[in-house]
Amino acid sequence: MRSVHKGLPKQSMVDPPAVSLDARDVAISVPDPPISEDPPTMNKVREAISKLKHETAAGKCDIPAELLKAGVEPVAQGLRVVLAAIWHSGSIPPDLLRGVVIPLWKGKGDRWHCSNYCDITLLSIPDKVFAHILLKQIRNHLPRHQRLE
Repeated sequence: MRSVHKGLPKQSMVDPPAVSLDARDVAISVPDPPISEDPPTMNKVREAISKLKHETAAGKCDIPAELLKAGVEPVAQGLRVVLAAIWHSGSIPPDLLRGVVIPLWKGKGDRWHCSNYCDITLLSIPDKVFAHILLKQIRNHLPRHQRLE
């Protein structure tokens, strides 16, 4: 392999800056307001359950989305209790962090070559409800408080 610097004149090499950079004089803009840390409400849990797609893979727990949708009230109440406990503890149980990883062929190239595959992770359906609630909370916050670049 050929060296990148081979053939370049020595004066084209860049030296590090001689001036030290002092960040004490830099004005800090207004800090971002915090994202709401309130646990999910029943309405948010119901909405997340209603947005689940039918006939999707159940994931590692084998609970289909249709089951959650069929018993939306009792399921939403139970799920809200679990999600609120996770919310207040600040730690996600290891089971919610696990998913089933499926290599998916991109549809082109040699099927025997690993770079022709992309991995997808199947979350369990309750995990998807939790992820939907988290994403919605973050997405609602970002447009209102995004800084200009």
